[in-house]
Parts: sequence; C-alpha cells; structure tokens
Amino acid sequence: IDIEFIFYLKKAPTNLYLEINSEYVMFANKDASIEKIAEELKSEGVTNFYVKANERLEIVGKITEILKDGLLQSSKLTVVQKSEVISGGFDFFVNNYINPQASQEIVHMANVCSRVMTEIANDSQDVQSLFFMFKNNKNNYAYIHTILCSYVATHIIRNVPWGGESQVDKINFVFFFHDIFLI
Repeated sequence: IDIEFIFYLKKAPTNLYLEINSEYVMFANKDASIEKIAEELKSEGVTNFYVKANERLEIVGKITEILKDGLLQSSKLTVVQKSEVISGGFDFFVNNYINPQASQEIVHMANVCSRVMTEIANDSQDVQSLFFMFKNNKNNYAYIHTILCSYVATHIIRNVPWGGESQVDKINFVFFFHDIFLI
C-alpha cells in the first residue's frame, strides 16, 4: 500500500510491514502509534508498506472510512481543501480499485467524491481560479484533468434546457473514473 495512505492512520489497524531484501519485516504492531514512524519512513524514501493479504481489506476499509468522513464534511471546506480531499480519494481509488472485496466501499467513496466534485464546480469562481489552485498544488495530470472536465461539464449541463442535477451527478461519477487507467 502506498506510504502516503499511512498518514491517514493514527494507529496501526493491523501489523504493518516493510519489504527489506525480499523479506517482510514488521515495523508496527497492531494498535501501535504510527505517526512518528510514518514521517521517518517517508523521509528515508520508503514508498510502500505491506500487510498480510487477509488483513488488506481491514486497512482499505479503515482508510476508506477516514477519506469518506473527510468528504462528507466537505460543505465546511474551502475549494482548495475539497480538492485535497478528493485528490486523496482519487489516489486511494487508483491504488485499491482492483480488489473485488473492497469494491462496494470504493464505489461508495467514488459516489461521495463525485458529489464533492460538483461542489467544487459550484464553489469555484471560474476556470482560472481552478488553474491557479492547481498551479499552487501540483496534483497529477489525471486528477487535474478530471476536475477541469467536471467543472466544464457541470456548467454546460446547467446551461442546456434538458440539463439537471441528475445529469451532473452522473457525469461527475463518470469523470471520476474516466482517466483512472492513465495512471
């Protein structure tokens, strides 16, 4: 699992491992505080951590729950904060969507992300403000492309006679997934 996602956790939900010389070495016991060690691992260039296969769903579920909670609180966030939360959801989805056991949670999170994408489209003054936000917050191309497409499509749909919120919801859900395979 990408090391970035360890920062969502305060304590290890399961035993956590590093791969060292093709062997898995435990660096945190279940329920151990991991905030300090996460910073150390990242500063040392560690990019992934590992869990036992039968415990992966527990980690994915815990991180998904934390991301969902952040997304569900989105009405209290600024556009920049919403973008950061969606970016985390987008990256987590990219790294975990192929696990069929997690698909129900991931799809629910994608639905919530697409709703927050609509909020970004509503709350952003114009496309220029989005470009400025991305210039200062170097997200990946696929994510930036997704948010910009969502913004443009949301405003087009709202300005055609047949457009409505259900079309906005559907197109943003599609945009959440449309460039996933480019990553």
